[in-house]
Amino acid sequence: NDEAPEESCILVSGFPSSWGEAQVKCTFMAFGGVSHMYFVPDPRHGRACHVRLKEADKMEHVARQLDGTTVGDGDIIEECLISCAYLLSVEERRKREEAEQARREEEKRQREEAAAKILAELEKKKQEEVERLRREAEAAEEEKRRQIDAFQAGLKQKMADARAAQEKKQEERRQKEERRQQWEEEKMKREEERQRKLEEMERRREEEQRRRREEKMRLWELSRMKAEEGKQHKLERALRVAAERREQEARRREEKLREWELARMRREEHRQRQDEGRRLWEAGRMNKEEERTRLVMEQEQLILERRQKERQRKEEDRRRKEEKLRRWEEDKMRKEELRQRRDEKRRRWEEHRMAREEERQRQLSSQLAATARSTELAEVAQLQAEQEQRDALLEARSDRGSDVEDQELEQEQLPMQYGEPEDVQEDRGGELELPPEGRKRVLDSDEERYPEPNGVSEQRSSAVERRSPRPRSGSEEGRGSRRLPERVAATAKAK
Repeated sequence: NDEAPEESCILVSGFPSSWGEAQVKCTFMAFGGVSHMYFVPDPRHGRACHVRLKEADKMEHVARQLDGTTVGDGDIIEECLISCAYLLSVEERRKREEAEQARREEEKRQREEAAAKILAELEKKKQEEVERLRREAEAAEEEKRRQIDAFQAGLKQKMADARAAQEKKQEERRQKEERRQQWEEEKMKREEERQRKLEEMERRREEEQRRRREEKMRLWELSRMKAEEGKQHKLERALRVAAERREQEARRREEKLREWELARMRREEHRQRQDEGRRLWEAGRMNKEEERTRLVMEQEQLILERRQKERQRKEEDRRRKEEKLRRWEEDKMRKEELRQRRDEKRRRWEEHRMAREEERQRQLSSQLAATARSTELAEVAQLQAEQEQRDALLEARSDRGSDVEDQELEQEQLPMQYGEPEDVQEDRGGELELPPEGRKRVLDSDEERYPEPNGVSEQRSSAVERRSPRPRSGSEEGRGSRRLPERVAATAKAK
């Protein structure tokens, strides 16, 4: 970048590696558009860009305006702080140097003309002073001659009796004339000395004025540089404050949008459940006889599917247990990193909880449909699965103890203590498993924040009351002993 380019352009640096020609052109779109551009290597940022605008006369102003500013929206264009500098071409730099040289020569010529004018004025004043002194000397000579003539006329009348006095007066006059001449010479010397001092004072005054101008220029340059630095610091502080405000505002907007979206989803799910309940009631009433004829085939198909899912779950449990042992060792080494990622995991868990809530609602709808089509056998199997889930919950509570805070601390230090590691849960589709007590606290908090409508809760309570456990046969005992998948069990517990 030290060599001057062939054409004047703007040197843009500081942008990330994700930027291409489209992002650079979008940045300069508000300034008339880009005529052409090309990327160059940069030792500090990796690469930079030479940009020439369509309006070439505005490039220097645009470079000063965009230098040190933050561009990009953070979504489409990655946000960054760019640096812009206006690079002169060889021809334009030569023209500017010639213009600067011409300006300096013009200033020098003006200073020389001013000095010559001052010298001419001083010379004119000197000539006027000499002319005045000459006229004064001529007037004195004329006066002296008149006095001599008058004196000679008196002398002619008193020649005889006043010769001695005349000689004395002549001697005095001669001495007086010598003193006058001496005074005239001293006056000329004083005048010359005064003129020399005036010239010296004028030269010193000009030198002092030049020195003061240079000192003022230096002080002005220092103050300008300090002001620029102050402006730069203020601009940086303003940019940081604006960025923090934008981040806070964005977080507040996201939080409000998330809460609104949750409420909207709850209302939509409630409406869908009501519509689905009405539709299922109508469909069940009309298709009741048809469902009874297909009941046996569907039950056999359901049993086969459950057996297949149970075998797959056992195989997946075996593979997950082997994976757990390996990942537990890795999790011990990543303990510090997991502590830092705890907040991010919590947010992701919240999103997955919402997804699970949606899945739970969908499963609830499907189970309501299945309940309308199923018989007492499906109800007995579901009740037994719920009983097994409650037994497992009580057993887990007795193993873990009643201190929830110690349990959460142990869970952060040993992620493998309550089931699968978090990474394994992510591999299973982002489904984050919580301890039964943690799930109960989350479900209780959800029920407090989003209580169910009265109609749905009453319908569920009436359905539970209609269920009456009865002795199971041998085939029912065998089918009830098989566990439902964990997700179905969790959904039944939530219900």
